[in-house]
Amino acid sequence: MVLILAKLMIPAAVLMVPTFVLIKGMGLYDSHLALILPMVAETFGIFLLRQYMLSLPKELEEAARLEGASDFYIFFTLILPLCRPALAVVAIHSVLVSWNAYIYPLILTSSDSMRTLPLGIAFYRASHAGVDAGHLMAGSMIASLPVILTFLVFQKQIIKGLTQGAVKG
Repeated sequence: MVLILAKLMIPAAVLMVPTFVLIKGMGLYDSHLALILPMVAETFGIFLLRQYMLSLPKELEEAARLEGASDFYIFFTLILPLCRPALAVVAIHSVLVSWNAYIYPLILTSSDSMRTLPLGIAFYRASHAGVDAGHLMAGSMIASLPVILTFLVFQKQIIKGLTQGAVKG
């Protein structure tokens, strides 16, 4: 856990050059994996899920152990369903962070086919001198639709996760 917290304290700008060197050395530059791998080990999600799991009542796990349940069974039938609100928050956060990523896709890609939507909108604006604001707004609206839809799908879980600890029984 100390390593996870240490990773949270390191600014992303410090990790850009080592990430670029690592991706280039692995031969993944300008590929889908170059866009995915830096987002996989997101420390915020690990920290949030750990803290949420520590807040779950230990009595449920102990009762399942007394009944003879295995660790695998306890995790997948008791703990994971109780973590749905936290998993929804982590999913929303991960989608937002990766969908709005600008710097890492700029550094780790070079071809137009690998550019993400934020990069595409920025390159469109830079390449057209008298760009119409309507075109930029339409592109921005289209780019924001998946994030809005993701939030709408997970809305109940997020609200449940925010209010679950508010009232003690």
